[in-house]
Amino acid sequence: VIDLFSGKTAHYRLHYSLEGKEGVDLSGAERADQRPGLDVHLHREALVLLKRLRKRDNRLGILVPVSAATLASPEALSRITQLHASEPGVSEGLVVDLAHAVLASLPQSSLEGLAYMPARAST
Repeated sequence: VIDLFSGKTAHYRLHYSLEGKEGVDLSGAERADQRPGLDVHLHREALVLLKRLRKRDNRLGILVPVSAATLASPEALSRITQLHASEPGVSEGLVVDLAHAVLASLPQSSLEGLAYMPARAST
């Protein structure tokens, strides 16, 4: 997204496809308990991309979606925390993206998981 006033890049929009040009239907991922693994994978890829982008502009950040299932998964949270710890200067640019409508309906285990998210990441 270009800021028309300054002519500079204001935001980047990333479309992430798991395979091929057609993408993959992930509508059943939540039901199949695959969402935590997908969220961990997306965090890993976002850190790699953000590390490269921050070489040009250290103020850049990336919004990374996280599902309620991921927040309720101790294993997924541990893996995400390890990823963030491996890139402390970069991970502070990751912003956890969680819809407010979802936030109000999170079970206790997911709320605890949200509180457990790495302190370096924004929410």
